[in-house]
This record gives sequence, C-alpha cells and structure tokens, in this order.
Amino acid sequence: MKHALGQLEQIAHRARQLLLLGEGMFVVGVMLCAGIVCATLDWWLRFPSLVRTGFLVAILLAATHLVRRRVLPAIRFRPTVLDVAFRIERRNPHLQGRLASAVDFSQQSPSLATSVESSTRDQLTQQVIDDVDLSTEATELHKALRFGPTCKHATWLVIGITLLSLVGALSGNLLRVGATRVLMPWSDTRWPARTEVRALLADESVHAKGVPLALRAELSRGDNEDERVWASYRVKDTAATTWSSWTEVLLARQPDGVYERLLEVSTDAVELRFLSHDNESELVHLAFVPAPSIVSAAFEALPPNYLETHGVVVETFTQSLGDGTNDSAFVEQPVLEGSLIRVRAQLNVPAEVSIAGTEGFDGTVFIDDADPTMVLIEGVARGAAKIQVRLHTHFGLTNRNDIGFAFETLPDRPPTAAIIEPPNDESFVVDAVFPLKGELQDDLGLAQTGFEFTARASNVADERVLRTELKPATGVLVDESQQLSLASLGVSAGETVLVRAVAEDIYVQDGVRHPRVLSAPRTLRIVSEEDFEQQLRSTLASVRREVVRTDALQARAQESLVGKIQTDQRDQSVAKEQAEVSESLVRHAESLATLGRRMQRNGREGNELSQIALEAKAVSEAARAASEEAAQHIESSQAPGASPEGVAKAEQDAKGAQEEVRANLEALVELLDRDADSWLARRRLEELRERIEKLATDTSALASRTQAKARDELSAEDRAALDALATQQRDAATDADSLLNELRERQEATKKIDPALARALERAAQAAQKGRVREEMEQAAEDTEDNRLTQAGEAEQRAMNALAQAEQALKDAGKLRAEELARVLESLIASVERFIGQTEVVIPKLLEVAATETNARSVGVISQNSRGLAGEARTAGRAASRVAAPLERAAESLSASASLLRKEQPNLTDASAAAESALVSFKEALALAEAAKERAQAEAAAEKREELLAKYRELLEREVAIRMQTERSVPVDKNAPTRREQVELRRLGVAQTEVRTAVAGILTDEETVAKSAAFSDMHHEIDERLASAVDALSKARAIDALLAQTEGAQGIADIIAALGKDEEEDPFAEQKAPQEPASSGSGAGGGGQPSETIPPLAELKLIRRMQQSIFDRTLQLDASRANGVSIE
Repeated sequence: MKHALGQLEQIAHRARQLLLLGEGMFVVGVMLCAGIVCATLDWWLRFPSLVRTGFLVAILLAATHLVRRRVLPAIRFRPTVLDVAFRIERRNPHLQGRLASAVDFSQQSPSLATSVESSTRDQLTQQVIDDVDLSTEATELHKALRFGPTCKHATWLVIGITLLSLVGALSGNLLRVGATRVLMPWSDTRWPARTEVRALLADESVHAKGVPLALRAELSRGDNEDERVWASYRVKDTAATTWSSWTEVLLARQPDGVYERLLEVSTDAVELRFLSHDNESELVHLAFVPAPSIVSAAFEALPPNYLETHGVVVETFTQSLGDGTNDSAFVEQPVLEGSLIRVRAQLNVPAEVSIAGTEGFDGTVFIDDADPTMVLIEGVARGAAKIQVRLHTHFGLTNRNDIGFAFETLPDRPPTAAIIEPPNDESFVVDAVFPLKGELQDDLGLAQTGFEFTARASNVADERVLRTELKPATGVLVDESQQLSLASLGVSAGETVLVRAVAEDIYVQDGVRHPRVLSAPRTLRIVSEEDFEQQLRSTLASVRREVVRTDALQARAQESLVGKIQTDQRDQSVAKEQAEVSESLVRHAESLATLGRRMQRNGREGNELSQIALEAKAVSEAARAASEEAAQHIESSQAPGASPEGVAKAEQDAKGAQEEVRANLEALVELLDRDADSWLARRRLEELRERIEKLATDTSALASRTQAKARDELSAEDRAALDALATQQRDAATDADSLLNELRERQEATKKIDPALARALERAAQAAQKGRVREEMEQAAEDTEDNRLTQAGEAEQRAMNALAQAEQALKDAGKLRAEELARVLESLIASVERFIGQTEVVIPKLLEVAATETNARSVGVISQNSRGLAGEARTAGRAASRVAAPLERAAESLSASASLLRKEQPNLTDASAAAESALVSFKEALALAEAAKERAQAEAAAEKREELLAKYRELLEREVAIRMQTERSVPVDKNAPTRREQVELRRLGVAQTEVRTAVAGILTDEETVAKSAAFSDMHHEIDERLASAVDALSKARAIDALLAQTEGAQGIADIIAALGKDEEEDPFAEQKAPQEPASSGSGAGGGGQPSETIPPLAELKLIRRMQQSIFDRTLQLDASRANGVSIE
C-alpha cells in the first residue's frame, strides 16, 4: 500500500503544480494579449497619455482580478491523498469504494487495534488494503492527472508570446515603443510617424515686410485628403529681446496637394515649423525687411529747344507724383511732344531700378552714387506713355505694389489755315477788288504766313500757280489780309482762281520740320459782267420766291385766325404760324444783305439791283413790323384771364395787322416783279418740305415705340406703321424728283422771257439736287423698313435742309436793285465829274483859233460819251433816269459847240457859250445824281437804323422777360432760395448769358456801332451790368440780379430812344442847323447827316441819357448812405 500511497501523494503534488502553472500562464497570457491589443489600438489611433493611462489601469485591475480569482485559489489548492483516491475511484470503476477506504485504513493509527474487534478490523482492513494494493498495481494511477486545462491556459501565453515575438521580429522599435507607451503612459515616447511633413520655405530666407507670407508645406509621406497640417510659429521684433509664444494655425490643402495659408507679418523675424498629427518639420528661420518702394517722386517737363530758339516761352511744368501707386502718379497736364521728361524718385531702400512699357518715352535710369536711394528717370517724350517701374533689392525682393507714372502728350500739331474772307466760294468779275483775309493759327508759333494763288481753266483739272506770297510771322494767331485785285492776277472770264492761305510753324525736331500747310481753297469763279448780273438777278428771283411763300403763310395764318374765331377754338397754332411769317420776313432782309455784300466785293454796289434790294428791304421790314404786331395781338387774345371785349379787340387788331402784312407783301411782289411761275415753284417746295416735316414728326413718334427692337420683334401694328411710313417717304421721294424736273422745265420756259426767274429756278433746282432730296427720302424709306428710325429721321432732316436751301435760293431778289442803283449813281457821278473836268479844261481852249479842229474832236468825244451815259442813266431806273435829261442837254450843247467849231468860219464865241451851257447842264446832272445818291444813302442808313432798332427792341423784350421771371423767383421774406428757385435762377442765368452774348454781338458785328464812342461805351456799360446779372443768377442771388438787369435793360432802352425819331422828346431839336443843299462830292445831306446809320444827334441823345443815368444813380447812392445802407 505504500507504493500506492506514494503514487497518490505524487499525483496530489503534481495536480497542485499543474493548476498553479495553468492559472499563472492564463493570467500572464491574458495580460500580454490585453497589452498587445492596447498597443495595437494606440498605434492605430495614437491615444493620448490619459487614454493610455486608462488602458494601463484597466489592465492592472483585470490582472488583479484574475490573480484573486485564479492564482490565489490555485496557490491555496492542496489536495490530500484521500482526495486523489476519490478522484481516481471516479475514473476507475473497479477501484470505486475500495481505494479511498484502503487509503483511509492505511492512514489510521496502529494503537487502535488492541482489542479483538480491533484485531478483526485490522485483519479486514489489511485484507482491503492488500486487495486494493493488488488492484492498484495493475492500474496506472498517474493517468488520473488532467493536462488539458493547463495546456488550454498555456495557449493564451503562447499567443501573447507569439505576437510579441512577431512584432519584435518585424520592428524591435515598435515593440519597445508599444511596451513603453502601454506600461509607461506618462512617458513622451511616440510611435514612429506615419506621415512626414516638409516645409516649402527656405531656411534663413528674407521676405518683404508687410507682404502676406504664404506658409507652404507638403506631406512627403502619408499624404491623403483627410490629413491636416498645422504651422506653429513665433515672432520677434528687432527691439524685442525674447520671442513671442508659439501660435498654431491650420493650413488649407490646395488642389495640388500643397498646404498653404497666408500670414500677415509685420515683425522682423519668424521661426516656424509645420506639424502633422504625428510629425513635424525642421525649424525654419525667416527674416523680414521692408519691400522696396518709392517714397516720393516729382515730375518735370522741359519744353523742346526749338521753342527757345524762336523766343517762345513755355514754362517748365512740375508735379508731385506721390509714391507712384495711385491717381497722383498720372500727370494732370499733357506735355508737349519732344519735351525732356525727368522723374526724380526717393526710394525707401537702395534697389536696382528698371523701367518698362516706354513706347512713347525714351527713358534712361540714373542712380545717385552718393545716395543710392535717389533715382532719376530721364528721357524725351515721343508720345503718351505709361512708365512701369520695377525695383529689385539684393535680397531678391521686388516692389509690393505696381509702380507706374503716366502722362499724356500734346503733339506740336501742324498749323491750320483758313480763308475767312470771302466767306464762301463765289463768282467775281474780272476787275473786282475785294478784301482777302485768312486766319492762320498754330498751337505754339508761326514762322511764315501768306497766300497762294492758282488758276484753273474751264474744264481743266490742272492748276497753274499764279503767285505765292509769304512773309515772316510771329505769334500763334495771324490774321493775314490784303486787298486782292483779280486784274493783277492776269485772269479772264471763264477761269477759276483758287486762293489758299499758307502757313509754316516753328516746329523743328531732329532736323525735321512740319510741311507747309495750305488751307482749303476758296474758289473764285471769274465770270463776265452778263453772267454776274444774271447770278444777281437769280438771287433776287429766289427772294421773290420766298416772298410768295411768306404771302402764302400769311394767308394761311389769316385763315387760321378767322377759323379759330368762328369756331371759338384758340390755341398756339395761329401764333406759331404768324411767327413763321415774321421769321420768313427776317430771312428776306438777311438774303438781301448777303446779296449787297457780294455786290460790294465786286464793286457793283449802288446799281439798280441795289436800289431794288433797298426798297424791298424797307417793304419787308414794314411787313415784319406789321407781322410782329399781329403776333402780339394774337398773344394778347390768348392771354389767360382776358375779357371777351379785350379778346375781340385784340383779334380785330390782329386781323388788321395781318391785312397790312398782306398789303406790304403785295407791294413787295410788285417791286420784285413776281410772276406765277416763281410763286407756284415756291409753293411746291414749301408743300414738299412741310410733308417731309410731318413725316419727320411721325418718324420721331414711331421711334419712341420701336426703339432698340429688331423688325421681327415688333408687333404687327408697328410693322404696318413702318411700312406705311416708308410708303409715304417713297412717295415724297418721287414727288421730289418730279419737283426737280418741274423746276428745270420752268427754268427752260422762262429763260428767255424772264432770265432772272430762270436763274432763280435753276438755283432752286441745284440746291434740291445737291441736297439729294430724292436719294435722302429713299434712304429714309429703307431705314424705316429696317426700323432704323434714327437714321431715317436724320435723312429726312437733310432732305428738309436741302429743300430749305432750295427755298432760300428763291429768296434773293430785292436788295440788288437798290445796290445797283447806288452803283449806277456812283458811276454817274464819277462820269459826270470827269465830264465837268474835261469841259472846264476844254472851254478856255475853244477861243484858240489854231486848235479849232482838235477842240472840236475833244468836244465831240465828250458829247458822245455824255449821250452814252444818258442812255445808261435812262435804263438804270427811276432814280437815275432823272439824270439823263441834263446829260442829254449837255450832249446837245457840246454837239452844237463841235458843229460851230467845224464850220469853215468857226464861231468861237458861240461854241464857247454852248460849252458853258453844257457845263451848267453837267453840274445840274451832278447835283441830281448826288441828291439821288444822298437819298439812297439816307434810305440805306434808315434801313440800317431800323435793323439796329429791331435788334435792340428784341433784346430789350428778352431782357424784360428774364427780369420778370427773376422777380418771380425772389425768395419770400429774404429767406434762402429753395432748391427749385436755385435751379430756376441758374436756368435764367443761361438765358441771361445768351442776351449778353447777343448784345456783345451787335458791337462786334455792327461796325457803325463800334465806331461810335458813345454807343461803344454804352455797350460796355450794358455788358458789365449783364455780366453782374449772370454772376448773381449763377449764385442764386435774385435781388442782386434784379438790380443789374434793371440797369442793363435801361441801357438798351436808352439806345433805342437815342436811335428813335421822336422829335417831341428831342432836347436838341432847336440846335439843328438848317438843311443845306449837297455840295459836290460831299455825299452828305443837311444838318444831322441823315445818311449816317448813327448820326451825331443820336450820339448826343445817348450821351444825355447816360449822364442822366449817372445822375440818378448818384442820387440813389446819396440817399442810401443817408439811410445808413452800405452799397458796394
């Protein structure tokens, strides 16, 4: 039994060992696996130390728990032999119930077997023991030990050891780091980085201060779209001794994979590094210095040298350009091309300077050796330039902002030349002598000026130079003038003289001068006397045509007035029609004045045509005055609040004035010898123009609906309107062509009957043809169909202008007769004076017997010439025909004297007496001619005065109207004017400026007014008052403007009163000298010189009124001072 007990004891000891070993391996294996799992999670997720500490605590708690539940029980496990026997019995059925008893019996004490029972029990016990002993010998008791649980627990340890061995084999560092991070979570041990961040900024690099710095980095390993990169930086200024704290900013991932962020840096140094979640870059050191820039710059432009050579003073222009980055870098004033440009710049730091974009500027950069921050850019301006400046420092830095300097240039333009007198191309007779005036201008200075004369024969394109006249000139504006005698050019009728003004300026640049400049030619067509007269009469015929139109207008205005009265419908249309009549009558006078100037340039003033023109002008002025009176009455009848009686009276007065207009127009028709052909042609032109004017109105109205739309975008109604309008325009084009043909036909029909009318019709046709009326209307129709109504309107306007020009061509008719009369009278006077001189010379010789035949021939020549002059006088018109009778008597007397001298026995005494009688007749003819001339001059002067009075009256009405409107805009209770009142006052200021300009225009245009000292001084006084009114209105000072307007209006009224003929108010009436007969060659009338436009009496009356005005103002000043009012 000892052997069995020994085996059982051994089994109990080994069972305890196996249990303790298995539980220990289990706990160690589980702990290893838990540590490996935590390390794996930490490697994947990079837990912070706090989490890792939690893991470690959890592992320790689990280990403690396992030790308590498993290891400690295993240690306390101590199985007995009996326990082993019971376990073996359960596994070996043949030993069940026997082995445990045997073991128990064998372990009992021997002292218990003293009695018989004990002996018997001992025997039985021994028998059991022996029996069990025999049974155990055949049984392998050690197989009762179970190694499975121990091996199962060892698996955890094997797994843990295997994982550790595998990680250690792959990376001992990972094993070390993992063990450290799990077992010592408080340590700073880190896993090997999965990413690698690299800075894209060079270490120790220099950057511009104040320029946003691009923090740029990239991941050279572990880059993915979800990865984040930070920049950690600190800064330090030069004045600071320590660095600032570290600051982290997150960078943004760019599409190219680079991480970037802009950082505003204003310090001198920065240290930074880039961080990923598990990596950081090397530390980068950056330095910051100011970016190169311009602190200040100054621009200087020196004029070209050639200006100084010619004594032209142009000041050097300078301007501050600032730092070159804003609007101040643009030179405000353009510089002259060729000027030397200098730009002086002060830099903030030394830098290399380069310029670009200098196409119009040949620039060179100079850097001051003594002060590298001082830079000079110098060059010649060849044109407008924009200089781009680039600054480079030795650190490689460039200017932060674009730096540029720009300037505009003004070229030294070639001079301009223009012929201003004669104002238009004209026809002249061969012996014409007239003023030739050219205006030559240059922007800097003229060197030579003059005229070039060329001639061109009829139907020949080539020109031949007649002469070129140049002379030195100075200044920028030269009025070159001379009296041109066409005879001195050696031209004949049928040729064309082209006159050009010539100018050369002082420009010299690099040895190159501007070419000589010629003006547009003024074409002077040389015509014969007959052709010239035909042209004048054609002009008069055009005036006749215009008078017919005016008569038609007046008739329509009368009908309109009567129709409005009958229907009791009153509107502004009648006043507008009457105003058209007045405007038409004004145009008559203008046309006649133009005709007179043309005749004057040709030396043909004073002939019959001139007289007709003067008389026609007088009639036209009377008609205009009556028309204006009618217009005033019509306006009075339409005035708001007018009583029925007042309206009826005004309408009756208007009708009377209109009748007076018609009567004057009829007289004008008779004076101009108007015929049906002229009248009908004028009416056709007028009707066509009015049709086109209505079409233009319809076009404008339709354009407001269809503007900026394509035709297919329009409604059907608008397209139909366009088509209808285009049809009407084409009809007007057809009618225009028909009218032009009709004018041509009428011209041919009246060429022999009435050459003047034929010429007028020809001029009208030429104006319509030159104005391309038919083509313009066809173009208007095409534009209308395509909905280009703006262009259509312009074409219609051009057509209307052409028709108006055609109408204008039929206006010129009246003034030529009066001027022709003056010319004839002048010629008569000159011829008669020559005859008187010849007769006075020959009379003493008649008593000389030896020279009888010679004297007879001389007397006969004078007689023959006087007869011819008498014939010319008879055909020159009523005024000149009265001179014909004494001339014929003188011719008869001289003829008788010549007959007496040719007798075989000459009667010298009777011949001398007959010559004396002829001399008396010549003097009588001279007196009649001078009287006729004086009357013509007086009528011309009176007409001129009437023209001046009409102008002054119109200006006075306008000024009074402006004053009344100004008075209505005076603020109530002297408060500040409202915005509306300010706008109204400024608008009145514009109207006041127009009146002032018109008043000044009279002084400029009217030579007679300018030559009169009194009238000139009054004009200057009025101009000062109106200028004050304009200034006050522009500043919205209504009261000051009223004072100035009152004084200005009073000045105009004084001029009107001085030019008037009111004898009752004439304070100098008693001082007039009695009228004396005209003396030979004086050309003046009696006292008061009525032939003058502004007679001395008018000047005296004006001076008296000026003195009275000064006296009144002095009294007002004294009264104001007495009341304590300060007047400036």
